[in-house]
Amino acid sequence: MGCDYYIQNELVIEYESKAGKRNTIFTDRTTEKGYIFKASDYDSDDDEDTAYNKYKAEIQRRIEDNTYNKMLFENEVWIKESYKKKYEDYILKTFNQIHKIKKVYKRTSAWQIT
Repeated sequence: MGCDYYIQNELVIEYESKAGKRNTIFTDRTTEKGYIFKASDYDSDDDEDTAYNKYKAEIQRRIEDNTYNKMLFENEVWIKESYKKKYEDYILKTFNQIHKIKKVYKRTSAWQIT
């Protein structure tokens, strides 16, 4: 079965390399399918055009709800201690090219199937 939209999550690491260059790593990417079975304001008396417009509006709302960045590390500080425990060792051990972490965030984005 097809889907109506996709939601992608990934960990984004902005860092300074040992050579002094600023780089970005995208890792831990996952993608899931999103479905709309009926619009939140569905009415059985709607005509075909109205139902389609409500469906399109519902997709747009879900895309907007699922497109954001969740900051984990910024300005040389972990936002929460739990983020530091979960990610700091993982990042530094997995990506040995990192000299200094600049920013770490989880990026969530959604898009409609065309």
